Amino acid sequence: MRPIKDYIKIDEFGKQYFEDPDTGLHFKTLEDLLQIGILEYCACGNPQENLKLIHGMLVMKEEREKLSESLSNPEMFKNYREYMKNVKKYVADNWEQFFNFFWYVMDEKEIMSHGSSIPGWIEDDNFFEALKEWHKKEYGGTCE
Repeated sequence: MRPIKDYIKIDEFGKQYFEDPDTGLHFKTLEDLLQIGILEYCACGNPQENLKLIHGMLVMKEEREKLSESLSNPEMFKNYREYMKNVKKYVADNWEQFFNFFWYVMDEKEIMSHGSSIPGWIEDDNFFEALKEWHKKEYGGTCE
């Protein structure tokens, strides 16, 4: 993604919108630019909560990097345990949006598709059959 300033445009009425410099596509809001233009996810479900989830996870990744920088610090392991506790709580508190995020990814990868909502239906039966075979080999039995 380019710097955000590269996407900001002003129309003839002085109203701000966003234009993807690579595709020429226009987006009414920054949310639409990020969700639809950059991530290439649909706007079904709750795009605002999806972006909030991604923001939260990236902030936690930043915190993890700071912990890794202090490996010689004896407090690091205590801090790491606290960090993991916070990650688990974040995931538990946002489980519904993680569920929706999964559907966005499956749709974007064309494993699933949808009409007016997410989740939709399995589109790539071959992928699913191969995944079932893998699961059977790795864990025995089926997951059905």
